[in-house]
Amino acid sequence: MDLILNHWQTRLNPKLFKKDPISSDLGLRISKEALLLFAEVGFDGFTFKKLAERLNTTESSIYRYFDNKHRLLIYLIAHHWLWLEHQIYFHIHAFSSPEDQLYRALEIICHSDELPWPFEHLDRKALHMVLIDASLRAYYSHEVDLENKDGLFSDYKRLNHRLSVLLQQSAPNYPYPKAMISTIFETVHSQQFYAIHLPALTDLNRSEGQVHQFVKTLINNCITCQNL
Repeated sequence: MDLILNHWQTRLNPKLFKKDPISSDLGLRISKEALLLFAEVGFDGFTFKKLAERLNTTESSIYRYFDNKHRLLIYLIAHHWLWLEHQIYFHIHAFSSPEDQLYRALEIICHSDELPWPFEHLDRKALHMVLIDASLRAYYSHEVDLENKDGLFSDYKRLNHRLSVLLQQSAPNYPYPKAMISTIFETVHSQQFYAIHLPALTDLNRSEGQVHQFVKTLINNCITCQNL
């Protein structure tokens, strides 16, 4: 467990935190309970005061690890992108063509909550809920330009680039590979959010693999229409 944590933690941007959470028992507990609290009360309802009460500690002790709840959210979500990139890289090499690799990557993205998960202190189901409910909050913020300059979204951007290259190779004449791939990532979460909370806005049922079929159709249209 310690080897796994240290291996993946060293790949996270150190600017995500003030003190490495895996360096202490309190830091690990902060990560664990913060994720559960985000899943329970959402980003708006989350405060360091509530987290401190849950941990039976002080707010100041949490501030020694994170500047604010937004950085904490990005830190937690970064685990998902980092692990997802690893899973995609590992699984697509069984396929020779960029098109087949891309379709396999889409399957992994849409069923990421079913993948093996190495971070035992982070509840996988809770993180999946946070991704659906609050992942856009990580990027849609007033501080996004500064955070981007600090490289806080590098894991997500690197994954987006990897898949956009596969789309470009599969559909050389399609002019918007980056836009399509970033749309796919947002669609996977937004359509699941609608299915749970605003079903009038979607035709999809998240429990029946329809999100996967939907985004696969979007990519397939990019690949086939460029040849028309």
